[in-house]
Amino acid sequence: MDVTLTQDCMQINLPEEMVLKIFGLLSYEDVAKVRLVCKQMNIIACSHLNSGFNAAQDELSKTIKQVKDGLPRRESERRKHHLYPKHDALIGLDTRLSLLRMTYIKYIMAGMTCFIPGRVLDEFFLVLKKIKTLPQLPSTCKLLQEMRDISSMAIEHFDDVISPRFQKSLNAHFSLSFRNNSVIDINDFWHESQVEVPQKTHNSNFKKLSWKVGKCRSLQNRSTLSMKKVVSKQRAELQQLKSMMSKKNKQVQNLKSTVSTQEKTLKEVQSQ
Repeated sequence: MDVTLTQDCMQINLPEEMVLKIFGLLSYEDVAKVRLVCKQMNIIACSHLNSGFNAAQDELSKTIKQVKDGLPRRESERRKHHLYPKHDALIGLDTRLSLLRMTYIKYIMAGMTCFIPGRVLDEFFLVLKKIKTLPQLPSTCKLLQEMRDISSMAIEHFDDVISPRFQKSLNAHFSLSFRNNSVIDINDFWHESQVEVPQKTHNSNFKKLSWKVGKCRSLQNRSTLSMKKVVSKQRAELQQLKSMMSKKNKQVQNLKSTVSTQEKTLKEVQSQ
C-alpha cells in the first residue's frame, strides 16, 4: 500500500473498492475511528457508516416482517406464542433505531456528518443475530440493556456536543438559500471539527433543495408517528394494569370487610 504525504494531507493510493472491502472486515467502531486518519479515509468511512445504518434499518424491517408473519393474528394468542419474545425484542430494537434516526437523519441528508456511533451499529447487529439464532431469548430488558445504554449516550453526546457546532450555520444557510433562491454549500456548515466533511460540488437548484427538506420532514414525521404508536400502546397496557390493580384492591377491601364481620360475629358468639 502506497502512502503519499503532501503538505496539506496524507493520501492513500488504494482504490475505493479495496478500502471498502477492508472496512467490511472491521467492526463499525474501528471504521469510525479510521475517519481521523485523513480526508480520503473520512470520505470512505462516512459512506461505509451510512450504508451500515441503512442496512440496519432494512434488516430490522425484514426480520420484523418475518416474525410477524409467524405470529397468530389474535393478540391473546400472540402472547402465548413462542415467537412473541422475539417480536417484543424487535419492537424494542426498532424504538432505539427510530430515536437514532430522528437524531441524525437531517444532518446526514444535509451532508454535514455521517452516522458517527459505529459501536451502536456493532451492538445492533449483535443483538439482531441473537434474536435470529437463539431458540430461547433472555428477557427483553437484559437483551437490550447495552443497546439502550450506548445509544442513549450517543444521542446525548450528539445533541450536547456535536450538533450545536453547526446548528446556527445550518439555520443561517437555509434561510439565506430560501431568501436568495440560491444553492447551499454544505461545506460551510462544518465548523471547529477535528474531521473535515468531504468536499462536494452541489449543483442543486431551489426545487431540489425543497424536495430534500420535504423528504427529511417526511422521514421525521414517520418516525414520530411510529414513536407515538409505541407510546400509545404502552399507555394502553399501563391503563389495563391500573384497572387490574384497582379490581385487586377492591377484592382485598371486600375480603377485609368480610374478615372484620366474621371477627365481630365470633366475638359475639364467644361472649354469649
